[in-house]
Amino acid sequence: DFTGNALTLTGSGNTLGGDFTVANSGVFTTGNAAALTIDGSFSQTGAGGTTLGADLVADKGIDLAGDLTLKGDTDEPIRLATDGLAGSDIRLGGDVDNTAGESLVLDAGAGGDITVMGDVGDLGTGDLEITNAADVRFDGLVTADKLLQLAGTGTTTLAGTLTLASDLDFTGNAL
Repeated sequence: DFTGNALTLTGSGNTLGGDFTVANSGVFTTGNAAALTIDGSFSQTGAGGTTLGADLVADKGIDLAGDLTLKGDTDEPIRLATDGLAGSDIRLGGDVDNTAGESLVLDAGAGGDITVMGDVGDLGTGDLEITNAADVRFDGLVTADKLLQLAGTGTTTLAGTLTLASDLDFTGNAL
C-alpha cells in the first residue's frame, strides 16, 4: 500500500500477491512497460489521479476514485481487467482521457460490473471496448472513435450523450 503525494512504477513484470491501495494526492503513474498484475483488488483512494501507460489487471476488482489518463504508445489499447467473478467490478470515479489515441479496454468478465461515473473525454482515434461484463453504466459523456461491447450478461446503460466518429457495435443482453 502507498500513502503520499505521487507514485510512479516504470519497471516491467509488476506482480502483487494481495490487495494494493494507493492513497495519493498527486498522480499514480505506470510507465509504458509497467503492466501491473494484482491477485487481490486495486484501489486508488486519494484526491489525485491515475495515469496508466500499460495494462492493469486486478483479480478482485479495480476502483479508481480520481481521473484516469491513458498514456501509452500511440493508438495502444490499455486494458483494465478482473477475474470476472461476481463482485470483481471495475469502477472509475472520475473522467477518462488519453494522450495519443490510446483505446480503453474494460473486462470485468461475466460476473463483474463496470461503472464509469465521469466523462469519457474525446479519445480521438481511440476506441472504448467492453470485452465482457454483467452490468455496464456510463453516467457521463462518452466521446470516442468507436464503442464496442463484445459480451454482456446484464444491462448496458449510457446515461449521458454518446458521440462516436465511427461504429457502435453491441453484443450483449440489453442496451
